This record gives sequence, C-alpha cells and structure tokens, in this order.
Amino acid sequence: MQEFGRLRDGGSHLNYAIYHDRYERTPEGWKFAERVYEVRYADSSPLPGSAST
Repeated sequence: MQEFGRLRDGGSHLNYAIYHDRYERTPEGWKFAERVYEVRYADSSPLPGSAST
C-alpha cells in the first residue's frame, strides 16, 4: 500500500508498506486473525505542488 499526505505543520509524509495478514478458519468462515503493517520505505521530503482549497 502507499500513503502520502501533507501535515498540518507543513511537513509531508510518503510511505510504501505491506500488510502481512494471517487468517483463521472458523465455523462461520475465514476470519482475520492478525494484521501486521510493515513499512518498507518512508520519505519525509516536501511534496511538490500545493493543496487546493
């Protein structure tokens, strides 16, 4: 997954991450048992452009 955004203090954030999901079979069907979020790349360089209002 990719996330990016401009923060209220004027900073910005960009990251690429992976979800590692584990499932469990239950009588009702497959359910999420665990989700781990692993950031693979993070960048706090200023984003180009400006936010429109």
